[in-house]
Amino acid sequence: FQILYMAVVLYGPSLALNAVTGLSLWGSVVAVGLVCIFYTTLGGMKAVVWTDSFQMLVMFAGMLALLISGSLKLGGLDVAWNIANKNQRILFFEFDPDPSVRHTTWNVVIGGGFFWMAIYGINQAQVQRAISVPSIKHARTAIWLNFPGMLIILSLVCSVGVVMYAYYSTCDPVSLKIISKTDQLIPLFTMDLLGHLNGLPGLVLSCVFSGSLSTISSGLNAVAAVLLEDFVKPYCCKKISGYAATLFSKATVVGCGLICLAMAYFVSELGAILQLAYVLFGILGGPLLGLFTFGMLCPWGNKWGGNIGLITALAFVAWIGLGTSINSVVITPKSPLTTAGCNMTAINALKALATTAAPTTAAVLASTTPATAAPPKDYFLLYRMSYIWYTALAVITVLFVGTIVSLITGGHKKMRELDPRVICPFFDVFMPFLPESFRCKARCGVRHGDEEFIATFIKHQEEKLRHNGVHNEALDVSDINLSEKKVQNGHTITNGDYSTKL
Repeated sequence: FQILYMAVVLYGPSLALNAVTGLSLWGSVVAVGLVCIFYTTLGGMKAVVWTDSFQMLVMFAGMLALLISGSLKLGGLDVAWNIANKNQRILFFEFDPDPSVRHTTWNVVIGGGFFWMAIYGINQAQVQRAISVPSIKHARTAIWLNFPGMLIILSLVCSVGVVMYAYYSTCDPVSLKIISKTDQLIPLFTMDLLGHLNGLPGLVLSCVFSGSLSTISSGLNAVAAVLLEDFVKPYCCKKISGYAATLFSKATVVGCGLICLAMAYFVSELGAILQLAYVLFGILGGPLLGLFTFGMLCPWGNKWGGNIGLITALAFVAWIGLGTSINSVVITPKSPLTTAGCNMTAINALKALATTAAPTTAAVLASTTPATAAPPKDYFLLYRMSYIWYTALAVITVLFVGTIVSLITGGHKKMRELDPRVICPFFDVFMPFLPESFRCKARCGVRHGDEEFIATFIKHQEEKLRHNGVHNEALDVSDINLSEKKVQNGHTITNGDYSTKL
Protein backbone atom coordinates (compact mmCIF):
# COMPACT_ATOMS: atom_id res chain seq x y z
CA PHE A 1 0.00 0.00 0.00
CA GLN A 2 2.71 2.46 1.00
CA ILE A 3 4.81 1.65 -2.08
CA LEU A 4 1.86 2.16 -4.41
CA TYR A 5 1.03 5.49 -2.77
CA MET A 6 4.68 6.59 -3.05
CA ALA A 7 4.54 5.74 -6.76
CA VAL A 8 1.54 8.08 -7.12
CA VAL A 9 3.40 10.87 -5.33
CA LEU A 10 6.50 10.29 -7.42
CA TYR A 11 4.73 10.30 -10.77
CA GLY A 12 2.50 13.37 -10.22
CA PRO A 13 5.11 16.18 -10.08
CA SER A 14 7.17 14.60 -12.86
CA LEU A 15 4.12 14.52 -15.14
CA ALA A 16 3.40 18.18 -14.44
CA LEU A 17 6.94 19.33 -15.11
CA ASN A 18 7.22 17.28 -18.27
CA ALA A 19 4.24 19.03 -19.85
CA VAL A 20 5.36 22.58 -19.13
CA THR A 21 9.15 22.68 -18.88
CA GLY A 22 10.02 19.98 -21.38
CA LEU A 23 11.95 17.92 -18.83
CA SER A 24 11.94 14.22 -19.59
CA LEU A 25 9.04 12.56 -17.76
CA TRP A 26 10.80 9.36 -16.84
CA GLY A 27 14.10 11.18 -16.37
CA SER A 28 12.40 13.26 -13.67
CA VAL A 29 10.80 10.17 -12.10
CA VAL A 30 14.13 8.33 -11.92
CA ALA A 31 16.06 11.39 -10.68
CA VAL A 32 13.64 12.16 -7.84
CA GLY A 33 13.42 8.50 -6.87
CA LEU A 34 17.20 8.06 -6.74
CA VAL A 35 17.69 11.25 -4.70
CA CYS A 36 15.14 10.01 -2.12
CA ILE A 37 16.73 6.58 -1.98
CA PHE A 38 20.19 8.12 -1.53
CA TYR A 39 19.57 10.43 1.42
CA THR A 40 17.07 8.10 3.15
CA THR A 41 19.58 5.25 2.97
CA LEU A 42 22.39 7.36 4.39
CA GLY A 43 20.53 9.37 7.03
CA GLY A 44 17.59 7.28 8.19
CA MET A 45 14.89 8.90 10.33
CA LYS A 46 17.04 11.91 11.21
CA ALA A 47 17.55 12.75 7.52
CA VAL A 48 13.82 12.36 6.87
CA VAL A 49 12.86 14.74 9.71
CA TRP A 50 15.36 17.46 8.79
CA THR A 51 14.65 17.35 5.06
CA ASP A 52 10.89 17.37 5.75
CA SER A 53 11.32 20.51 7.84
CA PHE A 54 13.27 22.30 5.11
CA GLN A 55 10.87 21.15 2.39
CA MET A 56 7.94 22.50 4.41
CA LEU A 57 9.51 25.98 4.27
CA VAL A 58 10.04 25.63 0.53
CA MET A 59 6.37 24.66 0.04
CA PHE A 60 5.17 27.68 2.02
CA ALA A 61 7.43 30.00 0.04
CA GLY A 62 6.33 28.58 -3.32
CA MET A 63 2.62 28.77 -2.57
CA LEU A 64 2.94 32.31 -1.23
CA ALA A 65 4.83 33.37 -4.36
CA LEU A 66 2.06 32.03 -6.58
CA LEU A 67 -0.75 33.48 -4.47
CA ILE A 68 0.76 36.97 -4.25
CA SER A 69 1.82 37.24 -7.89
CA GLY A 70 -1.49 35.83 -9.15
CA SER A 71 -3.53 38.17 -6.95
CA LEU A 72 -1.53 41.20 -8.12
CA LYS A 73 -2.00 40.15 -11.73
CA LEU A 74 -5.79 39.92 -11.32
CA GLY A 75 -6.15 43.04 -9.19
CA GLY A 76 -6.55 41.41 -5.81
CA LEU A 77 -7.63 38.17 -4.18
CA ASP A 78 -11.16 39.52 -3.85
CA VAL A 79 -11.37 39.86 -7.65
CA ALA A 80 -10.30 36.23 -8.10
CA TRP A 81 -12.79 35.13 -5.45
CA ASN A 82 -15.65 36.99 -7.13
CA ILE A 83 -14.82 35.45 -10.54
CA ALA A 84 -14.74 31.94 -9.06
CA ASN A 85 -17.93 32.53 -7.09
CA LYS A 86 -19.73 33.97 -10.11
CA ASN A 87 -18.91 30.84 -12.11
CA GLN A 88 -20.07 28.51 -9.32
CA ARG A 89 -16.61 27.25 -8.40
CA ILE A 90 -17.08 28.04 -4.71
CA LEU A 91 -19.75 26.05 -2.89
CA PHE A 92 -19.50 26.19 0.89
CA PHE A 93 -22.82 24.86 2.07
CA GLU A 94 -23.83 21.90 -0.09
CA PHE A 95 -25.99 19.77 2.21
CA ASP A 96 -27.30 17.32 -0.37
CA PRO A 97 -27.48 13.96 1.49
CA ASP A 98 -27.08 12.01 -1.77
CA PRO A 99 -23.84 9.96 -1.33
CA SER A 100 -23.29 9.97 -5.10
CA VAL A 101 -22.62 13.74 -5.18
CA ARG A 102 -18.87 14.14 -5.58
CA HIS A 103 -18.32 16.81 -2.91
CA THR A 104 -20.79 17.93 -0.24
CA THR A 105 -20.47 19.28 3.27
CA TRP A 106 -21.35 15.82 4.61
CA ASN A 107 -18.77 13.78 2.73
CA VAL A 108 -16.00 16.36 3.09
CA VAL A 109 -16.48 16.63 6.89
CA ILE A 110 -17.44 13.04 7.76
CA GLY A 111 -15.80 11.09 4.94
CA GLY A 112 -12.79 13.39 4.98
CA GLY A 113 -12.61 12.98 8.76
CA PHE A 114 -12.21 9.22 8.39
CA PHE A 115 -9.62 9.77 5.65
CA TRP A 116 -7.46 12.04 7.83
CA MET A 117 -7.98 9.74 10.78
CA ALA A 118 -6.38 6.98 8.74
CA ILE A 119 -3.44 9.21 7.80
CA TYR A 120 -2.73 10.37 11.34
CA GLY A 121 -3.80 7.23 13.17
CA ILE A 122 -2.53 4.15 11.34
CA ASN A 123 -0.23 5.34 8.55
CA GLN A 124 3.21 4.04 9.50
CA ALA A 125 5.03 7.05 8.05
CA GLN A 126 3.04 9.36 10.35
CA VAL A 127 3.11 7.12 13.40
CA GLN A 128 6.88 6.73 13.09
CA ARG A 129 7.27 10.50 13.38
CA ALA A 130 5.16 10.47 16.55
CA ILE A 131 7.19 7.75 18.28
CA SER A 132 10.49 9.46 17.50
CA VAL A 133 9.85 12.06 20.23
CA PRO A 134 10.65 11.50 23.95
CA SER A 135 7.17 10.76 25.33
CA ILE A 136 3.48 10.39 24.55
CA LYS A 137 2.94 13.94 25.81
CA HIS A 138 5.46 15.27 23.30
CA ALA A 139 3.82 13.22 20.54
CA ARG A 140 0.42 14.73 21.31
CA THR A 141 1.93 18.21 21.34
CA ALA A 142 3.60 17.61 17.98
CA ILE A 143 0.34 16.46 16.42
CA TRP A 144 -1.55 19.47 17.79
CA LEU A 145 1.17 21.78 16.47
CA ASN A 146 0.77 20.10 13.11
CA PHE A 147 -2.86 21.19 12.96
CA PRO A 148 -2.34 24.94 12.35
CA GLY A 149 0.44 24.18 9.88
CA MET A 150 -1.81 21.83 7.92
CA LEU A 151 -4.65 24.34 8.07
CA ILE A 152 -2.41 27.09 6.69
CA ILE A 153 -0.94 25.02 3.85
CA LEU A 154 -4.38 23.71 2.78
CA SER A 155 -5.79 27.24 2.87
CA LEU A 156 -2.87 28.45 0.76
CA VAL A 157 -3.36 25.68 -1.77
CA CYS A 158 -7.11 26.32 -2.04
CA SER A 159 -6.49 30.07 -2.42
CA VAL A 160 -3.97 29.41 -5.19
CA GLY A 161 -6.60 27.22 -6.85
CA VAL A 162 -9.11 30.08 -6.76
CA VAL A 163 -6.58 32.52 -8.25
CA MET A 164 -5.53 30.02 -10.88
CA TYR A 165 -9.13 29.42 -11.94
CA ALA A 166 -9.76 33.17 -12.19
CA TYR A 167 -6.64 33.56 -14.32
CA TYR A 168 -7.74 30.86 -16.77
CA SER A 169 -11.51 31.41 -16.41
CA THR A 170 -11.85 32.51 -20.04
CA CYS A 171 -9.02 30.40 -21.45
CA ASP A 172 -8.96 26.76 -20.45
CA PRO A 173 -5.49 25.36 -21.30
CA VAL A 174 -6.73 21.76 -21.20
CA SER A 175 -9.32 22.47 -23.91
CA LEU A 176 -6.57 24.15 -25.96
CA LYS A 177 -4.44 21.00 -25.64
CA ILE A 178 -1.59 23.06 -24.22
CA ILE A 179 -1.61 20.55 -21.39
CA SER A 180 -3.25 17.16 -21.31
CA LYS A 181 -4.32 16.87 -17.66
CA THR A 182 -5.45 19.23 -14.90
CA ASP A 183 -2.56 17.86 -12.80
CA GLN A 184 -0.28 19.97 -15.02
CA LEU A 185 -1.97 23.31 -14.29
CA ILE A 186 0.32 24.51 -11.49
CA PRO A 187 3.57 24.40 -13.54
CA LEU A 188 1.81 26.11 -16.48
CA PHE A 189 0.41 28.77 -14.15
CA THR A 190 3.88 29.25 -12.69
CA MET A 191 5.50 29.78 -16.09
CA ASP A 192 2.74 32.16 -17.24
CA LEU A 193 3.05 34.29 -14.10
CA LEU A 194 6.72 34.09 -13.18
CA GLY A 195 8.50 32.86 -16.30
CA HIS A 196 10.11 36.27 -16.86
CA LEU A 197 11.59 36.41 -13.33
CA ASN A 198 14.82 34.50 -12.86
CA GLY A 199 14.68 32.09 -9.93
CA LEU A 200 11.01 32.32 -8.95
CA PRO A 201 9.76 29.60 -11.34
CA GLY A 202 12.42 27.32 -9.89
CA LEU A 203 11.25 28.12 -6.37
CA VAL A 204 7.65 27.19 -7.16
CA LEU A 205 8.59 24.06 -9.07
CA SER A 206 10.84 23.00 -6.20
CA CYS A 207 7.78 23.48 -3.99
CA VAL A 208 5.98 20.87 -6.10
CA PHE A 209 8.86 18.44 -5.71
CA SER A 210 9.33 19.14 -1.98
CA GLY A 211 6.02 17.50 -1.15
CA SER A 212 6.97 14.51 -3.27
CA LEU A 213 10.43 14.13 -1.70
CA SER A 214 9.02 14.44 1.82
CA THR A 215 6.37 11.76 1.31
CA ILE A 216 8.64 9.29 -0.46
CA SER A 217 11.53 9.56 2.03
CA SER A 218 9.30 9.09 5.08
CA GLY A 219 7.49 6.24 3.32
CA LEU A 220 10.71 4.40 2.48
CA ASN A 221 11.95 4.75 6.05
CA ALA A 222 8.61 3.52 7.41
CA VAL A 223 8.51 0.44 5.16
CA ALA A 224 12.06 -0.49 6.15
CA ALA A 225 11.22 -0.16 9.86
CA VAL A 226 8.07 -2.28 9.56
CA LEU A 227 9.81 -5.08 7.68
CA LEU A 228 12.64 -5.18 10.21
CA GLU A 229 10.65 -4.90 13.44
CA ASP A 230 7.49 -6.84 12.51
CA PHE A 231 8.79 -9.56 10.22
CA VAL A 232 12.54 -10.09 10.36
CA LYS A 233 13.15 -9.82 14.13
CA PRO A 234 10.10 -11.81 15.34
CA TYR A 235 10.20 -14.63 12.78
CA CYS A 236 13.63 -15.28 11.33
CA CYS A 237 16.39 -13.29 13.05
CA LYS A 238 15.43 -12.78 16.69
CA LYS A 239 19.03 -12.07 17.74
CA ILE A 240 20.04 -9.95 14.78
CA SER A 241 22.92 -7.59 15.58
CA GLY A 242 22.66 -3.82 15.34
CA TYR A 243 25.07 -3.74 12.39
CA ALA A 244 23.12 -6.41 10.48
CA ALA A 245 19.83 -4.63 11.21
CA THR A 246 21.27 -1.38 9.84
CA LEU A 247 22.43 -3.12 6.67
CA PHE A 248 19.04 -4.75 6.24
CA SER A 249 17.25 -1.41 6.65
CA LYS A 250 19.47 0.27 4.08
CA ALA A 251 19.03 -2.58 1.62
CA THR A 252 15.26 -2.47 2.17
CA VAL A 253 15.16 1.26 1.42
CA VAL A 254 17.03 0.70 -1.85
CA GLY A 255 14.88 -2.26 -2.85
CA CYS A 256 11.55 -0.60 -2.03
CA GLY A 257 12.69 2.58 -3.79
CA LEU A 258 13.40 0.64 -6.98
CA ILE A 259 10.01 -1.09 -6.74
CA CYS A 260 8.42 2.33 -6.31
CA LEU A 261 10.09 3.50 -9.53
CA ALA A 262 8.69 0.48 -11.36
CA MET A 263 5.19 1.07 -9.94
CA ALA A 264 5.25 4.65 -11.27
CA TYR A 265 4.65 3.23 -14.75
CA PHE A 266 1.48 1.51 -13.53
CA VAL A 267 0.31 4.78 -11.96
CA SER A 268 0.84 6.57 -15.29
CA GLU A 269 -2.05 4.55 -16.74
CA LEU A 270 -4.51 5.68 -14.06
CA GLY A 271 -6.60 8.84 -13.60
CA ALA A 272 -6.29 12.16 -11.77
CA ILE A 273 -3.59 12.12 -9.10
CA LEU A 274 -5.54 13.68 -6.20
CA GLN A 275 -8.58 11.43 -6.58
CA LEU A 276 -6.30 8.43 -7.07
CA ALA A 277 -4.59 9.16 -3.74
CA TYR A 278 -7.96 9.34 -1.95
CA VAL A 279 -9.13 6.11 -3.58
CA LEU A 280 -5.93 4.27 -2.64
CA PHE A 281 -6.18 5.40 0.98
CA GLY A 282 -9.84 4.42 1.05
CA ILE A 283 -9.31 0.97 -0.44
CA LEU A 284 -6.11 0.05 1.38
CA GLY A 285 -5.96 2.34 4.43
CA GLY A 286 -9.66 2.18 5.31
CA PRO A 287 -9.73 -1.54 6.22
CA LEU A 288 -6.60 -1.12 8.34
CA LEU A 289 -8.18 1.81 10.21
CA GLY A 290 -11.25 -0.37 10.69
CA LEU A 291 -9.14 -3.17 12.17
CA PHE A 292 -7.48 -0.86 14.70
CA THR A 293 -10.83 0.70 15.56
CA PHE A 294 -12.36 -2.75 16.02
CA GLY A 295 -9.55 -3.75 18.37
CA MET A 296 -9.83 -0.55 20.43
CA LEU A 297 -13.61 -0.29 20.74
CA CYS A 298 -14.83 -3.90 20.71
CA PRO A 299 -13.60 -5.98 23.66
CA TRP A 300 -15.67 -8.93 22.43
CA GLY A 301 -13.65 -9.11 19.21
CA ASN A 302 -11.33 -12.02 18.53
CA LYS A 303 -8.75 -12.89 15.86
CA TRP A 304 -11.36 -14.47 13.59
CA GLY A 305 -13.53 -11.38 13.62
CA GLY A 306 -10.58 -9.07 13.03
CA ASN A 307 -9.03 -11.06 10.20
CA ILE A 308 -12.26 -11.83 8.35
CA GLY A 309 -13.51 -8.27 8.84
CA LEU A 310 -10.26 -6.90 7.40
CA ILE A 311 -10.32 -9.19 4.36
CA THR A 312 -14.02 -8.57 3.72
CA ALA A 313 -13.63 -4.77 3.88
CA LEU A 314 -10.58 -4.86 1.61
CA ALA A 315 -12.36 -6.98 -1.01
CA PHE A 316 -15.60 -5.00 -0.73
CA VAL A 317 -14.09 -1.52 -1.13
CA ALA A 318 -11.64 -2.71 -3.81
CA TRP A 319 -14.58 -4.13 -5.78
CA ILE A 320 -16.38 -0.78 -5.58
CA GLY A 321 -13.30 1.22 -6.54
CA LEU A 322 -12.32 -1.02 -9.43
CA GLY A 323 -15.90 -1.32 -10.62
CA THR A 324 -16.28 2.44 -10.67
CA SER A 325 -13.04 2.82 -12.63
CA ILE A 326 -13.70 0.02 -15.13
CA ASN A 327 -17.21 1.26 -15.87
CA SER A 328 -16.01 4.90 -16.09
CA VAL A 329 -18.79 6.00 -13.76
CA VAL A 330 -19.35 9.77 -13.81
CA ILE A 331 -22.20 11.17 -11.73
CA THR A 332 -21.31 14.79 -11.01
CA PRO A 333 -20.99 16.73 -14.31
CA LYS A 334 -18.01 18.98 -14.99
CA SER A 335 -18.58 22.72 -14.85
CA PRO A 336 -18.55 24.69 -18.12
CA LEU A 337 -15.20 25.83 -19.55
CA THR A 338 -14.34 28.34 -22.26
CA THR A 339 -11.41 29.38 -24.45
CA ALA A 340 -13.02 32.57 -25.75
CA GLY A 341 -10.72 35.01 -23.95
CA CYS A 342 -7.29 33.39 -24.12
CA ASN A 343 -4.28 35.51 -23.14
CA MET A 344 -1.27 35.87 -25.42
CA THR A 345 0.84 33.29 -23.63
CA ALA A 346 -1.72 30.60 -24.36
CA ILE A 347 -2.24 31.81 -27.95
CA ASN A 348 1.48 31.73 -28.71
CA ALA A 349 1.77 28.28 -27.21
CA LEU A 350 -1.17 27.10 -29.29
CA LYS A 351 0.29 28.58 -32.50
CA ALA A 352 3.49 26.67 -31.87
CA LEU A 353 1.43 23.48 -31.85
CA ALA A 354 -1.03 24.47 -34.54
CA THR A 355 0.64 22.55 -37.34
CA THR A 356 0.19 19.25 -35.53
CA ALA A 357 -2.54 19.79 -32.94
CA ALA A 358 -5.37 21.82 -34.45
CA PRO A 359 -6.67 22.64 -37.97
CA THR A 360 -7.45 26.28 -37.17
CA THR A 361 -6.45 28.28 -34.14
CA ALA A 362 -9.39 30.64 -34.41
CA ALA A 363 -11.91 27.84 -34.29
CA VAL A 364 -10.42 26.47 -31.10
CA LEU A 365 -10.07 29.85 -29.43
CA ALA A 366 -13.71 30.66 -30.00
CA SER A 367 -14.99 27.41 -28.58
CA THR A 368 -16.74 26.88 -25.29
CA THR A 369 -17.08 23.58 -23.51
CA PRO A 370 -20.53 23.47 -21.93
CA ALA A 371 -21.28 21.71 -18.69
CA THR A 372 -21.48 18.00 -19.32
CA ALA A 373 -25.02 16.78 -18.82
CA ALA A 374 -25.41 14.41 -15.93
CA PRO A 375 -25.65 10.85 -17.23
CA PRO A 376 -28.70 8.80 -16.38
CA LYS A 377 -28.28 7.20 -12.95
CA ASP A 378 -28.45 3.62 -14.12
CA TYR A 379 -25.13 2.56 -12.64
CA PHE A 380 -24.98 0.08 -9.80
CA LEU A 381 -25.83 1.86 -6.52
CA LEU A 382 -22.43 1.46 -4.86
CA TYR A 383 -20.56 2.49 -8.02
CA ARG A 384 -22.26 5.88 -7.81
CA MET A 385 -20.91 6.57 -4.32
CA SER A 386 -18.40 9.44 -3.98
CA TYR A 387 -14.81 8.28 -3.56
CA ILE A 388 -14.48 10.27 -0.30
CA TRP A 389 -16.77 7.77 1.45
CA TYR A 390 -14.49 4.77 0.78
CA THR A 391 -12.53 5.00 4.04
CA ALA A 392 -15.65 5.35 6.19
CA LEU A 393 -17.33 2.46 4.37
CA ALA A 394 -14.31 0.24 4.98
CA VAL A 395 -14.28 1.05 8.71
CA ILE A 396 -18.00 0.32 9.08
CA THR A 397 -17.58 -2.97 7.17
CA VAL A 398 -14.79 -4.16 9.48
CA LEU A 399 -16.79 -3.26 12.60
CA PHE A 400 -19.96 -4.93 11.34
CA VAL A 401 -18.42 -8.10 9.92
CA GLY A 402 -15.87 -8.38 12.73
CA THR A 403 -18.56 -8.18 15.41
CA ILE A 404 -20.79 -10.79 13.75
CA VAL A 405 -17.92 -13.23 13.13
CA SER A 406 -16.57 -12.74 16.66
CA LEU A 407 -19.97 -13.47 18.22
CA ILE A 408 -20.47 -16.53 16.00
CA THR A 409 -17.04 -17.89 16.92
CA GLY A 410 -17.56 -17.29 20.63
CA GLY A 411 -16.15 -13.79 20.98
CA HIS A 412 -13.50 -12.99 23.54
CA LYS A 413 -14.41 -15.22 26.44
CA LYS A 414 -12.21 -13.46 29.03
CA MET A 415 -13.04 -9.77 28.70
CA ARG A 416 -12.39 -9.17 32.41
CA GLU A 417 -8.80 -10.28 31.84
CA LEU A 418 -8.11 -7.88 28.97
CA ASP A 419 -5.54 -5.13 29.39
CA PRO A 420 -7.73 -2.02 30.01
CA ARG A 421 -5.05 0.24 28.46
CA VAL A 422 -5.64 -1.16 24.98
CA ILE A 423 -9.45 -0.89 25.06
CA CYS A 424 -11.02 2.54 24.71
CA PRO A 425 -14.09 3.06 26.96
CA PHE A 426 -16.01 4.88 24.22
CA PHE A 427 -18.87 6.24 26.32
CA ASP A 428 -16.57 7.29 29.18
CA VAL A 429 -14.40 9.27 26.79
CA PHE A 430 -16.95 10.78 24.41
CA MET A 431 -20.17 10.77 26.46
CA PRO A 432 -19.19 11.14 30.13
CA PHE A 433 -22.53 12.81 30.87
CA LEU A 434 -24.38 9.49 30.56
CA PRO A 435 -25.37 7.66 33.78
CA GLU A 436 -22.62 5.63 35.42
CA SER A 437 -24.83 2.53 35.43
CA PHE A 438 -25.08 2.63 31.64
CA ARG A 439 -21.38 3.37 31.13
CA CYS A 440 -20.45 0.51 33.44
CA LYS A 441 -22.44 -1.96 31.35
CA ALA A 442 -20.97 -0.49 28.13
CA ARG A 443 -17.48 -1.39 29.33
CA CYS A 444 -18.39 -5.08 28.81
CA GLY A 445 -16.53 -6.18 31.91
CA VAL A 446 -13.21 -4.57 31.03
CA ARG A 447 -11.66 -3.38 34.30
CA HIS A 448 -11.00 0.28 33.52
CA GLY A 449 -9.62 2.23 36.49
CA ASP A 450 -8.57 -0.88 38.42
CA GLU A 451 -4.94 0.10 39.08
CA GLU A 452 -4.19 -3.02 41.10
CA PHE A 453 -5.33 -5.27 38.25
CA ILE A 454 -3.33 -3.25 35.69
CA ALA A 455 -0.15 -3.47 37.77
CA THR A 456 -0.63 -7.23 38.23
CA PHE A 457 -1.32 -7.65 34.50
CA ILE A 458 1.86 -5.78 33.56
CA LYS A 459 3.92 -7.85 35.99
CA HIS A 460 2.62 -11.12 34.57
CA GLN A 461 3.24 -10.00 31.01
CA GLU A 462 6.80 -8.92 31.78
CA GLU A 463 7.52 -12.24 33.48
CA LYS A 464 6.14 -14.10 30.48
CA LEU A 465 8.27 -12.10 28.06
CA ARG A 466 11.41 -12.48 30.14
CA HIS A 467 10.78 -16.22 30.25
CA ASN A 468 10.79 -16.13 26.44
CA GLY A 469 13.94 -13.98 26.35
CA VAL A 470 12.18 -10.83 25.21
CA HIS A 471 12.06 -7.40 26.85
CA ASN A 472 9.14 -5.25 25.72
CA GLU A 473 9.62 -1.52 26.40
CA ALA A 474 5.94 -0.88 25.63
CA LEU A 475 4.89 -2.50 28.92
CA ASP A 476 6.15 0.42 31.03
CA VAL A 477 3.40 1.67 33.37
CA SER A 478 1.19 4.65 32.35
CA ASP A 479 2.79 7.36 30.22
CA ILE A 480 5.84 5.88 28.53
CA ASN A 481 8.77 8.28 28.90
CA LEU A 482 11.41 7.41 26.36
CA SER A 483 13.62 10.28 27.58
CA GLU A 484 14.99 7.93 30.23
CA LYS A 485 18.19 6.14 29.36
CA LYS A 486 17.78 2.80 27.64
CA VAL A 487 20.11 -0.15 27.43
CA GLN A 488 20.74 -1.67 24.02
CA ASN A 489 23.30 -4.38 23.31
CA GLY A 490 24.94 -3.74 26.67
CA HIS A 491 25.45 0.01 26.10
CA THR A 492 23.54 2.87 27.70
CA ILE A 493 22.22 5.33 25.13
CA THR A 494 20.14 8.47 25.32
CA ASN A 495 16.70 8.93 23.80
CA GLY A 496 17.95 10.88 20.78
CA ASP A 497 20.24 8.02 19.78
CA TYR A 498 17.55 5.46 20.54
CA SER A 499 14.99 7.20 18.31
CA THR A 500 17.53 7.42 15.49
CA LYS A 501 18.28 3.71 15.82
CA LEU A 502 14.53 2.98 15.61
